Amino acid sequence: MKNAHKMILMIALFAALAARGEAAPEIVASTAHIQEIVERLTGGGPIKTLIPPAMCPGHFDVRPGDIAGLRRGGVLIIHDWQREMQNIRSVITAAELPDARLRVVSVPQNWMIPSGREAASSALARILTELIPEQAEQIAIRDEGYRESIRAHDEAMRERLQSAGAAGISVMCEAILEELLAWMGFQVVATFGRSEDMGAASMAALVRMGREKQVALVADNLQSSGARLGPAIARDIGAEYVVISNFPGGFDGAPTWEATSDRNVQLLIEAVDRWRRSHE
Repeated sequence: MKNAHKMILMIALFAALAARGEAAPEIVASTAHIQEIVERLTGGGPIKTLIPPAMCPGHFDVRPGDIAGLRRGGVLIIHDWQREMQNIRSVITAAELPDARLRVVSVPQNWMIPSGREAASSALARILTELIPEQAEQIAIRDEGYRESIRAHDEAMRERLQSAGAAGISVMCEAILEELLAWMGFQVVATFGRSEDMGAASMAALVRMGREKQVALVADNLQSSGARLGPAIARDIGAEYVVISNFPGGFDGAPTWEATSDRNVQLLIEAVDRWRRSHE
């Protein structure tokens, strides 16, 4: 019933705008994932984004311009996992954003994984069709084309990883990267969180496991905040340390999902090669 009420409010809002001949409200994306897909599906100019792509989603300073845009009638699109994040709640409260102008994308899979990105494109296409119904046909065509290109890139990445012999290589990683690295074919033997949440005993257990399992790589997430455990773990178990990005645009010169994925794959392959050379 709540969702039905929200849908009625949304339809009424855009019907009123159309009747007055006004443009659809400005779209504000919470992350670079949403921003890039929305831009591809609308074929329009840049979409405003709350969180810079190299920053931890849980740590960002709200900019006055973001609040002003939402107060003027903008629509905020967020991930489902951001619903209860304090910084997102602060934006919604400060902008006095009604439910009718908040859209939530419920795609639980990591959006860096091709199948997750396909699902995200489809979900955002449905949202955008509601926001700008006059572009429904174009959005559907762009969605289909984008998902086709994602599948092609998926195949190319798999071939690169297979040729490099990445399959079965043992890794430890920050927890948020587990799903992505498993999709790439790596064997994730353990994960770790923030350094402030782990004591000496937990650290010692990770090092012991890393040695026993002959872990080759320790991977950190570019967007994570605070001191990283990765370098210390890698040093203590004799593994290679690597940092990859969980959002497009996190690396300089890699603004898109494709470019970021290629950079991640290249960094991981190079790390595997270094580990192999050091163990010859």
